Amino acid sequence: KTIAIRKQSGPQATFKEWSRDRYEDGDCGPGDSQICFLWFKAGKDAKVEEATRQLAHKYRTDPIKLMWVNVELSPQVLEAFNLEHSDASDFFVAFRPKRQRFKVHEGELNFAELDSFVDGVLSGGPMTSRLKQPRIEL
Repeated sequence: KTIAIRKQSGPQATFKEWSRDRYEDGDCGPGDSQICFLWFKAGKDAKVEEATRQLAHKYRTDPIKLMWVNVELSPQVLEAFNLEHSDASDFFVAFRPKRQRFKVHEGELNFAELDSFVDGVLSGGPMTSRLKQPRIEL
């Protein structure tokens, strides 16, 4: 009965933590062909959390993954994406794991700008950068 109710309500909007287990299971891992949108966060930010929740809800039926990773606990993620020397503390990145290409959102982390970024990437916008190393340590 519970399953029928969940199916009836449609796809669930999720924004999960990108952990080593998820990476090893293939989520945004080397063989994943879906586009992953990753929020590299350095602490709690209620405004950005709300914006990412809205994104997850809006794009819940699209074949993309929305995930976050705490860069204070996993600073090596910034190195993989060549962001370790940046002045910003939080980043929103579109990532094609299978091709090892990514694009960093430039601008504020609010719903309107993030939505425009996601829409641009899904419409075929180019991934402009390449991973430093093929394997990411989380």
